[in-house]
Amino acid sequence: MNSGEKVLFTTVYTNGQYYDYIESNMVFPVRMTWVRKTSYGLRFLKQNVPELEILEYPTREEYLRKLEEGWDVVGFSFYGHEIPEILEMADLAREKGVGELWAGHYGAHTPGMEIYFDRIFRASAEEEGARFFVR
Repeated sequence: MNSGEKVLFTTVYTNGQYYDYIESNMVFPVRMTWVRKTSYGLRFLKQNVPELEILEYPTREEYLRKLEEGWDVVGFSFYGHEIPEILEMADLAREKGVGELWAGHYGAHTPGMEIYFDRIFRASAEEEGARFFVR
């Protein structure tokens, strides 16, 4: 990857409502909820690749504003249950002229994702991803 390219990694957009971890992952009568604002995976990447820009759980409007800045690559980190929103976000990025779309995290393992994304990072992809950021 050329050092001059603009790269944005983002999570799914959110409307600021609480995230119910238990309901999203298992059936259990007890609930544990919080507003998601931090993506530790994206922060790890940013710490190691400073030229990368991250956007953590933006609202739809924040995401659209960020797309206006013009990006060469937009990468998405997402879970399987977030696929409908991520595909909408990917379509919006394509409409704004983003050159490449990347996918990573558990949702990227879903069969058929290669139709929507130019590159899919599977498992621990630190080494694979680092090859794109030439220093």
